[in-house]
Amino acid sequence: MFDSLLIFSNTPNKARYIHLFKKKDYKFIASSGIIGKGPGEITNPFLAILDNKRGVIWCMDHVKRKIFEFPSDSILINSDYLPSYSVPMPSEKRFIIQYRPFNDKLFSFLNNEPNALISFFDHKGNIPDSLNIANKILFYEDSPELKKSNKILYIHKFHPSKDKLVIAFRYSDIIKILDKEGNILRSIQGPDKINEDPLAPLTESILAYFDVSIDKNYIYCLYQGGKRTKKENGQLISNFPHSLFIFDWDLNPIARINFKHSVSSFVIDDLNHRIVTFSPDFGDFVIYELPEL
Repeated sequence: MFDSLLIFSNTPNKARYIHLFKKKDYKFIASSGIIGKGPGEITNPFLAILDNKRGVIWCMDHVKRKIFEFPSDSILINSDYLPSYSVPMPSEKRFIIQYRPFNDKLFSFLNNEPNALISFFDHKGNIPDSLNIANKILFYEDSPELKKSNKILYIHKFHPSKDKLVIAFRYSDIIKILDKEGNILRSIQGPDKINEDPLAPLTESILAYFDVSIDKNYIYCLYQGGKRTKKENGQLISNFPHSLFIFDWDLNPIARINFKHSVSSFVIDDLNHRIVTFSPDFGDFVIYELPEL
């Protein structure tokens, strides 16, 4: 049942954060994740993530410093469901950026320390240093600005085998494949040569990679390659990507899809062989056929 669902979490519905749809016909099923300050409500939601192995949706609350667990069955039965289980964020970290469920016991996250590129924390909020993935990119070593930054500097996703991961940079159009020891297996840059040295001062007005999705064969990168904001009618508004790059796990380019409309989030629908996007231009979903890869 869980594999037949699609999840979106940054749609205009301000009362609830998590929205579920059927893969078969994209029919809306339910919304959950009530926004509020009460028990089980989410005060400041950040990044709702599917955990296929557990059959749940995780959603971080930066104010309450918890990651709430939403079992998919509970949401489908009761849209007013309030989670009873949560994982505390590590006390020594003010912010956790880009957390991911790694397995039944651990979450991975980006660690802004010279010696650790990716770290892990367990369901008690403890960080076992022995599991750190070494920072062989030297991303923070010579940059005090980056050490202090809480910005999402890159996006990481593990291959389903867990033996390697992809890192796509937010402020440089660079992608790297690393092994679980942090060794760089592959690296590419392009197409726009944005900020060729990722250790240089951040060019905050320009974004490269906006979001990443993966499966066992391919890496799907939502690519901006332009300014974060634009002016319309004298007002400054957010600018969203129009392109999706597809690579294999050796970083060979497979395809580039140019969307006709802006895209703020996307899901690869493997059941229907489609890309389901949410477009701020319409405030609705726009669906594209996934090319034969």
